[in-house]
Amino acid sequence: MLFKDLKRLCALTDGNLSRHLTVLDEAGLVGIWKGVSGPRPQTMCRLTANGRQRFTQYISVLERIVTDAQPKTQPDTRTHPLETYRVDCCSPSAHILALRTSLPLTTVSPT
Repeated sequence: MLFKDLKRLCALTDGNLSRHLTVLDEAGLVGIWKGVSGPRPQTMCRLTANGRQRFTQYISVLERIVTDAQPKTQPDTRTHPLETYRVDCCSPSAHILALRTSLPLTTVSPT
């Protein structure tokens, strides 16, 4: 996805988006390519295989949380509903970016 399109989609400034993408690139979750299109520089980013896998894990945990929140016919035996899940995130702003852009910023796994 082109930087300018992602910036518009996320409603972030150039600096904020650039910082988020740098963190994701350093974590190996996205790849960033810089080039030129005519006289203008152009930046493109995309999920890596690792980023796609981690995003899929993240979505799986979110789906389980939603499923667990649905009314049940049997009582819940856990002491607290969120004890089952751990969400490790690069930063709070990275988590927001993940939700807004569908980028895999987090490692999500059951505890």
